[in-house]
Amino acid sequence: MLQALLCSWQIAQEVKRGGFQILHSNTHKTHYLSTLTRYLTDARVVWHLREILGRAHEGSSFRFLARRVPHHILANSLATRESLDPTRSKPYPVSVLQNGIDCARYATGDRNAQRKAWGLAEEDIVIALIGMLCPLKGQHRLLGAASRLCQTPEQAAQYWEWEGGEGPPPEDPLLTRLNAVRDRLKFVFVGAEAYETSDPGLAGYRKRLTVQTETLHLEEHVVFAGMSSNMADVYAAADIVVSLSDPPESFGRCIVEAMAASRPVVSVDQGGPTRIVLDKETGHLVALQDTEALVHALADLATDKDRCFRLGQAGRERAFAKYDRTPLGPACTALYQRLLGQDSGEA
Repeated sequence: MLQALLCSWQIAQEVKRGGFQILHSNTHKTHYLSTLTRYLTDARVVWHLREILGRAHEGSSFRFLARRVPHHILANSLATRESLDPTRSKPYPVSVLQNGIDCARYATGDRNAQRKAWGLAEEDIVIALIGMLCPLKGQHRLLGAASRLCQTPEQAAQYWEWEGGEGPPPEDPLLTRLNAVRDRLKFVFVGAEAYETSDPGLAGYRKRLTVQTETLHLEEHVVFAGMSSNMADVYAAADIVVSLSDPPESFGRCIVEAMAASRPVVSVDQGGPTRIVLDKETGHLVALQDTEALVHALADLATDKDRCFRLGQAGRERAFAKYDRTPLGPACTALYQRLLGQDSGEA
């Protein structure tokens, strides 16, 4: 606590010495550290919230300070704003400024080169999940769905019997259509474990994913691609992009990037993605724990190339229209000018 106060005081002194007019903080820790700047300087304090506030923040000092320290709060999505004050009962000075994406950067990529690097063929149907390898990104959930999608009719019948079903399993027309493409389904995980940790929930997750892949006999269908420095090529090489984060993403950057690349997205029906993905128009939204819904959403797209194209094109139009970075700078500058009481000029 004393160290935090000292750091907060040092920041306030730097703001004074530099004659800074705005202190714009971007993480929970720096929001706390901006406290003394509010009361020891003439600078305006802006908090930029970039994650959904969960139960850990309920009744905490964070919400108390959020009503007293910042002159203004920016939320990166409506979901983030609503999590700050779900009942709209508190007077928070908050507005939404969505993350800006350089959509043109992801609009074109080298599909063939990336697929060759992954060892995949042009005719393969590539379903990609992009993100650090950790449980909250949901790679294990996609592997669970992959096991259902890659089941042969014989394996499905065996599974039905194991589950206590009587007689032949009920026919699912959508999954039946998969018979023609099942061998071409490929699940690509782009990302790596980002750091060493002793957290039992995070340590060894990559190894657990490998074991899960082997247990489900998915070795021929799964690629762990590691990190990538050219995401435009990654999106170009994918046919469908999946986001299964829990807790939910406050915004969903990879979702917008995929949409800018004309790729349909399957995501969870909570948090930021619910405002980005238009269900059945630019992709599919599914309940987090509903594996069957996830399976059917992926099967719907994997078996209908024309539908994939239509949803991808609609997503591209939406990404460029609503999430391109172009308006971000002017909007932020306008806020700074308003806080400083300026009608024109640069803040």
